[in-house]
This record gives sequence, C-alpha cells and structure tokens, in this order.
Amino acid sequence: MALEKSRKRLPQSDKLKWTTLALERARELNMDGKVSEITKRLYTIAPRLNPAPKEREFLAVAADFRQARRFKDARAYYERVIQSPNFSLDDKITAMKGIRLGYKNARNDDEHIAACASTGGFLATEFKANPKSNAVRSASYDAQVYLARALWTLGRSAEARTIFANLERRMRKRVPLAELYWLQARMAEEEKDFAKVSQLLDKALKEKMLQRLLTRQDLVVQRLERTPPGQSRESRANSDRTRKPDPGRIHPGAHPLLAG
Repeated sequence: MALEKSRKRLPQSDKLKWTTLALERARELNMDGKVSEITKRLYTIAPRLNPAPKEREFLAVAADFRQARRFKDARAYYERVIQSPNFSLDDKITAMKGIRLGYKNARNDDEHIAACASTGGFLATEFKANPKSNAVRSASYDAQVYLARALWTLGRSAEARTIFANLERRMRKRVPLAELYWLQARMAEEEKDFAKVSQLLDKALKEKMLQRLLTRQDLVVQRLERTPPGQSRESRANSDRTRKPDPGRIHPGAHPLLAG
C-alpha cells in the first residue's frame, strides 16, 4: 500500500515518506528482494540519500542536496564534478550554475556574485581556447549577462554597465545582442534617461529583426541544400517565390510589432 502511494503524483517529501515506510515494512518482513527494489526507488526519488553514489550520479545528488537546502553538501558534489576529468564541459558548466544558484537560494549575495564571476571567468578562458565554438561563445556571453544582472539587482549599476559595455564591444556580430540592449534600456529607464531608452530599444529591435533575417536565410540555404537531385536550385527557388502566401500568416516584412 505504501509503495503504491509513493508512485502517485506527489511532492518529493510525500513520495519519500511513503517509500521510507514501505522500506521499513519490507525489512520487518525480511523481504530481501523488495528491500533492494524499494531502496533503489528511494535513491531515485532522493539521490542525496545514496551513501555511495556513482560518479555519473554526482550532478543529481548535488541538485537534490541543493533543493533540500543543504547547500554545503551540494557544493561538495558540484566541486567534485568540476575537478573530475570524467565530466564534459557542459556538466562542469551545470555544476558551476548549481553552485551559483545555491548561493542565490541561500541569499548569500557576496558569495553569489563571486560564483557568478568565477563562472564567467571560467567560460571566458574556455572561449579563448575554443574561439570557434558557438556553444562556448553563447555560454560565456550568458554568464556575463547573468553577472551584470545580479550586480544591477544589488544596486551596483555602474559595475553592471561596465560589463554590458564590454560585452557589446567584444560580442557585436558574434552573438545576438537584443537582450543586452533591452537590459541597458531598462537601466536607462530607472535613471529617467528616456532619450537613451528610445535609442537602446531601437537598437534592440533592429538586432531582433536582423537575427530573424539571418535565421530565415539559414533556413533557405538548408532547403536549397536539400533540393532533390532532379530539381535545380534555381527552379526550387522560383517555386518558393511563386507559391501562394498563407493568408493566416503575417508576412515577414510586416511591421515588427505585428510580426512578434
């Protein structure tokens, strides 16, 4: 009965309660097979309860500790992921974000900012080592934006502006900057510099429209590259141009506020 209840859609705490009860009953009845089965389920529900997790389970254990607000234990496992040569770059980034989020959840502002800066520094180094990696470039950019937003939230607007300015200078034409301009516009709005707000929002809109155009061009190239052997690229392109437009779809050239 208890094991069946643990399989229902319940909060983790309730699942844990019923699974623990089922485990106790199985032990009382010397049901060794059931004990093994229920113990495995217990560790699936709450990985932090596993006294000897496998290395591949470290991220799940760390996340569970963080959700249980046992931040020190969570950091210990996140650090093991970061230090291990057996984890991918994506896993290490996930671990750094976990540490960062743990400090944020604990409302430890100083350590949160330090973790943000550490993540940004790590990714900046990775970007220098892998300048052609779009994934690393985007992750590095996102980490810097996150740091600037965290500083801004704490009232450290001057530091945030410096980061935004450096990002714009270094990442222009390398990543989409619409979000960056929008955030700068919000900061200008707080300062009641409405002329600057308008200027920055225009830049954000142009950036967004440019990104849509580039995405559309990429899709056209992909379609042309998939042209059937018996059909020339020119005839495929002509066919696309003469196809009747869908009346229910807003034309890409329409006013940007309508094309949202």
